[in-house]
Amino acid sequence: MQPIVWFASVLFAAHTVAGFGFGALGGGGGGGGCGCAPPAPPPCAAPPVTCPAPLCPAPACAPPPPPPQTYCPPAPACQVCAPPPPPPCPQSPPPPPPCPPPPPPCPQVQVTCPRPQPPAQNDCCHSCGQSCRFKSRRALGAVIKQLSGRQEEEEEDVEHEGEDAMCNSAYLKAIMINNMSENTSESKRAIQKSAEYKFEKKFDVICATGEFSYVAHSNLFCQTTLGSVTCYAFQH
Repeated sequence: MQPIVWFASVLFAAHTVAGFGFGALGGGGGGGGCGCAPPAPPPCAAPPVTCPAPLCPAPACAPPPPPPQTYCPPAPACQVCAPPPPPPCPQSPPPPPPCPPPPPPCPQVQVTCPRPQPPAQNDCCHSCGQSCRFKSRRALGAVIKQLSGRQEEEEEDVEHEGEDAMCNSAYLKAIMINNMSENTSESKRAIQKSAEYKFEKKFDVICATGEFSYVAHSNLFCQTTLGSVTCYAFQH
């Protein structure tokens, strides 16, 4: 800035001195004519353009120095140990003692149950003029026959006549009398129902007002009469 101001001052001083000198010279000769005007001073130079200082970016920070390298020695190799030896095998147990001999077979005992006696046969009639017959089978005792491995007992037929051939149970006779009436249909049903309830067995019953005859196989039976109705009941 100072050089520019100094240069302008020099130009201004030179211009002033030239003006004064020209007038003096002209005045001497100007006694006879007019003097010329001094030339116009040169235009002032334009002030220089001051460029702004360039904006420089802030300097970048230098990268940090790398960390110091640490040297690690290699790890020592692991020592491989051999597996421990297996335990010794246990000793095998001693062999079992021999089995005892089988017992001797038991003697076969043949047990023969006595045959059930067949039911007795009751042959009777009502108002027919014949007596009732009651036939049963009876064993003769310890008479045993060996036939093809079977044991049999000898039996005989025994006939009973009289009161036993008509009724062999006083209890059944009382049941019949308590359930008899003048109606044969009602009597037979009432006797059968009561006898099966008391004895817990099956019974057949026949009731009639006239003559009738029958043959039945049974070990429990009874024939009784009440008024004009006669009934006969026997167990299956």
